[in-house]
Amino acid sequence: MTPDPTVRQFLRAVFDGQVRADQVLSIGRVPKGTKDYVPWLSRDLDRAISHVEDHAPRCCMYFGMGLLKARPPRGRGKKRDIAVVVGLAADIDFIDPHKEGRTDLPADAIAAAAFIDGLRLKPSAIINSGHGLQAHWLFEQPLPAAEAERLAGYWHTEISEAAAKLGVRFDSVKDSTRVMRIPGTTNFKHPDDPLPVKLLDLNDDRFTADHFGFAPENKPSHPSDQGKPEAKPPDGGEFTFYADATAPPDKLEALLLINPKLALTWTQKRTDLKDGTPSANDYAIVNALMQPPLTWTDQEIIDTIIEYRRIHNNDPQKALRPDYAPGMITKIREEFAAKKKVLLRLVFGLKVKKVEKLGEVNAVFDLILEDDTRVPLGTAGDILRPLRVRDKIFDVTGVIIQLYKPKDWVPVAQAISDVAVVRAGVLETEAIMDMVITTAASNPTIDLSDVKQKYSLLAVNGVPSGGWSSVFKGKEKDGKIYYFVKLRQFATHAITYHKIQTTETLLGRQLARLGFETERLQARQGKETLSARFWKSPANLEKKERKREKDV
Repeated sequence: MTPDPTVRQFLRAVFDGQVRADQVLSIGRVPKGTKDYVPWLSRDLDRAISHVEDHAPRCCMYFGMGLLKARPPRGRGKKRDIAVVVGLAADIDFIDPHKEGRTDLPADAIAAAAFIDGLRLKPSAIINSGHGLQAHWLFEQPLPAAEAERLAGYWHTEISEAAAKLGVRFDSVKDSTRVMRIPGTTNFKHPDDPLPVKLLDLNDDRFTADHFGFAPENKPSHPSDQGKPEAKPPDGGEFTFYADATAPPDKLEALLLINPKLALTWTQKRTDLKDGTPSANDYAIVNALMQPPLTWTDQEIIDTIIEYRRIHNNDPQKALRPDYAPGMITKIREEFAAKKKVLLRLVFGLKVKKVEKLGEVNAVFDLILEDDTRVPLGTAGDILRPLRVRDKIFDVTGVIIQLYKPKDWVPVAQAISDVAVVRAGVLETEAIMDMVITTAASNPTIDLSDVKQKYSLLAVNGVPSGGWSSVFKGKEKDGKIYYFVKLRQFATHAITYHKIQTTETLLGRQLARLGFETERLQARQGKETLSARFWKSPANLEKKERKREKDV
């Protein structure tokens, strides 16, 4: 399939000449039929464009407006990883069959376009994502992340006020880590109803902070900010502190309905606090928002405290201090961890030093005692089963812990997960590429169009103790070379020979980040058919790896 030229046209318009040699582009994909976001990072714009073109036929494709300082240890990076931002964006959804019940949106794409056209500043680009319009205001020069995010807060306030006058509401996309869809690709959010992502307008208009009515050095960003305490981001921090910040309305409203104590605190009617000062109320609110199983982010909690102090006029400026709400969050998190360690000691009757986990997703947990004895507890699924944990502890220590009913065990399993720290020494994703190429180097390339070679390959790989390598190079009918990985054998190889702390699941996710996809190879000889599942690399991985090393 010929790549849509819109991909190259748009990404060049956004990034050409804007990326310094020490900055990293963030591209991501979500394979069709899944919700797994797979980040892909590069300093090379042409490589990023090629990556999008390669994966667009079968994945939702995204790009980040923020350029990273360096490759983050994992994922697409957090706010603290963003160096500069290339522009602002707005996500203007409209009503469609997949948004049943939403009446607070423009009626259709035409109405959404009319709303954008009525804004004070016309965007540099407009994209129809299939279920809404995305508008981009590109900067003349990238702005530092803190400045851009502050500017975004005021610009989105202006957009929200314009929307409110029309009785509509849009999601905020003001944070610098936000990713947006790339035109020239396909929106597979609903696999049965894929929709093209189209570029509706692209022009040469570029903006500075002054265009938005905000010159950081001499005036406030927005007329509504007159008389309000100035919001200041923390030096080098990952949070923002806007004087007009608000809590996520739907989440707060729902929580106030089911948590009477929090509702009393929010309305300043609570009488059971030992200290009735505003700071004590703040602390009670932060504590309530951090209770499991709630999933409020630190930024949402900070915004909530800013709104709380503002609406009650309790020294609003105090909530804008970089050390105030974040300090409470840190203190409460430390208190939670200490209480949970005590809980584990009481439950296990052992001197627990810490809990380690291998990997962030589908992690494997180990209990570490004060004498450095390591008790392997297994996966998250294992720690949810009290009998399984009981057996594992007895196998290592000889101690029989109390038997809990499953419902009484949930707080213990939650404590194990919450206090766990990530174990050092995990294989970095990019190092896997080197190991794949090195492991396959000593084996001949298999002609996958040759039934005999393929049959022999599958026959050997079908036997767990077989002598065939866990990785091989295969040449397909298109003449291109691909790497094929048998995941279970590859994981065993990594653990046994390379002494790498990993799991089969973790390796699979890391291969996916490198662009590997699962494929089932089949071969028939006579009446017998063999079938085996492999992880297949992008085409000509070795050449791309050599180019990457040269670029770096």
